[in-house]
Amino acid sequence: MGFGFDKKNLGIWSLLMLLLAKAMSEEATSPSPSPTATSISSDGYPADVAQAFEQWMKEYERDYSTDEEKERRFANFKKSFNFVENFMKGPKQSFTVGLNLFSDMDEDEKRAFFCTVPTLHNPPPIPSNKRIKKRVTSLDDFSRICGGGIDWSESYASIKSIRSQGPACGSCWAFATTAAVEALHALTFELQHPPMLSVQQLIDCNTANYGCGGGSVSDAFAYIISNGGLNTEQNYPYQGIQRTCDTVKEKGDGLEIDAYAVVNPRNEDQLAYALCEQPVVVGIDAHGTNFEHYRGGIYRSECGTDINHSVLLVGMRIDKATNDQYWILKNSWGEKWGEGGFMKLLKNDGTPGGHCGIAMQASYPQLLEYI
Repeated sequence: MGFGFDKKNLGIWSLLMLLLAKAMSEEATSPSPSPTATSISSDGYPADVAQAFEQWMKEYERDYSTDEEKERRFANFKKSFNFVENFMKGPKQSFTVGLNLFSDMDEDEKRAFFCTVPTLHNPPPIPSNKRIKKRVTSLDDFSRICGGGIDWSESYASIKSIRSQGPACGSCWAFATTAAVEALHALTFELQHPPMLSVQQLIDCNTANYGCGGGSVSDAFAYIISNGGLNTEQNYPYQGIQRTCDTVKEKGDGLEIDAYAVVNPRNEDQLAYALCEQPVVVGIDAHGTNFEHYRGGIYRSECGTDINHSVLLVGMRIDKATNDQYWILKNSWGEKWGEGGFMKLLKNDGTPGGHCGIAMQASYPQLLEYI
């Protein structure tokens, strides 16, 4: 079941989106920081690459087992160091880059952070005696809730919280899925701290997916529905590797969902409407050195629509200084990546499928109520 509008509302909708864009521009809380650093020392690291490496090792708690490994890691770090330095000295961009968790990794290790993201499956029909619990039922609701932009992470502590998938498991799909379910319950029941759900359970027990090799969010939602919910992180903690499903813990009492929806692809307006209801899981093309080393600002760099990473879309705003519209993404690469674990991604740039393919694969969980 896709997300759509009645044809008679399309003209009204188009006009409303233009008005909302103007309102978001006027009411955006703050502009994105203008990148002004011209050397890596401005980022708090020594200008000498060897000294910077030692400082970075302490910050990211790296302890290499042999001198040979440390030498190999230093060679990788030096490439990252030079990339960041050259970026800072180059033409001014709308975003900044910096040293982070990827800075000592080779390409194979970086690829482990990404995953196969299969095409979404359409959900089963809603039973005739039930309906979806919704907050946004009209364009007036959309204007009231999202007229000045929205960032759900500012209102709910659980949505603000960032987790890390670790260096050896392509489990982004599972982190994005659990974050979406937690967000749904936070918004529906006004909970700042709903139970944190078990990512490991999805990796181990959701056999329709590929564990640390990737997965379809729609298959993950379908598993949660058929299983009667997910256990909590406390009862079934994250290990960062795929293991045998614990069938006893699989039946724990975390949170449930009743259905899910898939947003019609290649339509950022409909993605915005869905986001106004709740945070939405989106697939993106996250490959590339710029993306990996993103530190802040509005990301507008070359990227395609080869979907290889899943994140949670939590907001949309317009920058006051530049009038650029942007999405706000919650990643699963820890708090030291990006803006405290979040990213601003260019919105409505005219690219089919959205910048980095953000509007290609989007879905979200739902709760039902009896009619």
